[in-house]
Amino acid sequence: MKTIVALVALGLGMHGIAVAQVVLQDEGEVRVAQGGRVVRLKVDPKSGGATQFVVGTELMPPGAVLPTHRHPNQEEVFLIHRGTLTVKLGSSAPKEAPAGAVVFVPKGTCVGLENKGADDAIAVLIFPQPGMEDFIRRAMPASGEQPRELAPILNDHQHNIALGPC
Repeated sequence: MKTIVALVALGLGMHGIAVAQVVLQDEGEVRVAQGGRVVRLKVDPKSGGATQFVVGTELMPPGAVLPTHRHPNQEEVFLIHRGTLTVKLGSSAPKEAPAGAVVFVPKGTCVGLENKGADDAIAVLIFPQPGMEDFIRRAMPASGEQPRELAPILNDHQHNIALGPC
């Protein structure tokens, strides 16, 4: 009976009803980004039924770059879980963020990340409101899916993300 109840609860979480849960490191909806970066959506309206935030992880292999971008209408927090990432915030000089560091990005601030190390780095991504998870699902293919043209997706999500020079 306990197994059936657990399966029902997980099923509800996938349909927007909030479910308390523990999401393990290798769990979550996997999306593949440029340069071999792997994003796992952990908790959002679709996965877990969260209504007020989005949490995911991003694995960045050596040499991977998260291009400079900004979020016009929301803040972002990165918690560096493993490795060291070089972080560029706004017009400030790049700064090393080792495991345990927290990077706070105010809305509208340009941010870019790079893994200059020899090992994989993992950052936990936190957004204070839903929206970015839809961009991630549309812009980054799941395993086996074909890459999509980014320009129309960026146009649809210009309130969530803007790429390019800052």
